[in-house]
Formats: sequence, structure tokens, C-alpha cells
Amino acid sequence: MTPTRTQHTTRQRSQRGQAMVELAVVLPVLVLILFATFEFGRAYWQYQQLSAAASEGARKAIVSRTSGTRDSDIRDRILQNTQNFKEADLGIAIDGGQWKPGEPVKVTVTYPLEIKVPGMTALIPAGTKLTAKQSMRIER
Repeated sequence: MTPTRTQHTTRQRSQRGQAMVELAVVLPVLVLILFATFEFGRAYWQYQQLSAAASEGARKAIVSRTSGTRDSDIRDRILQNTQNFKEADLGIAIDGGQWKPGEPVKVTVTYPLEIKVPGMTALIPAGTKLTAKQSMRIER
């Protein structure tokens, strides 16, 4: 027995309605995954920038231990490498101990993670700070 035209049309409407409901359930999850991917990618990029700036600051520190403007030179080098960040929000810590040859210099750069996508605070807590540390030995 073959289905009548009415039964066939009813079945098509039912399947279209089911597809719309499935899309309504799945689409928000897919959009959330997409935005989370963008947000984590942006956070990783910011971390890489901070890490590079900390490395540059440590490099400047190991060769300028006798400079009278050592700390400001190191800070300036870090700021040159973090031009995409707000200077007021950057945290820079320089620990050279007694600044003797062979001792380590530790440079730490912190920056608050800015979440651009609404609703992402459920995945990334507000107030999260990115921290990059670099340690190098002072040259003679």
C-alpha cells in the first residue's frame, strides 16, 4: 500500500519541524564553541606578547647591570614590546638580586585578561591575569 499525498505532505512538514527544533538546540552550543575558540585564541596571543616582552626585558637586564638607568631601560624595553596593551594596566617586576655577574635576573610581566565576548565569564573568571616570567643570568 502506497502512502497517499496527504500522508506524504504531513510527514515532510513533521520532518522540517524536527530539523528546526534540532537546529535550535544545537546552534547555541556551536556558537558558544566558536566564540570560546576566538576568546582563547586571543588570550593565547596576548600571553605570547607578554612572554616576548618579558624575554626582551630580561635580555636588556643582563647586559645593563652597571647602567645608572637600568630599571627604566628595562621597563622601556618591555613597553616597546607591549604596544598593543594599555600601559597603565601592565605590571612589571624586576628582581636582579644584588646584580652580580652570574646571578639570575627575573622579569615578570602581568596584564589583566580582557574578555570581549559576552557570556564568556562563565568559562574564564573575571579578573584573570596573564603572567609571563623570564629568568636569565647576568653577564660579566
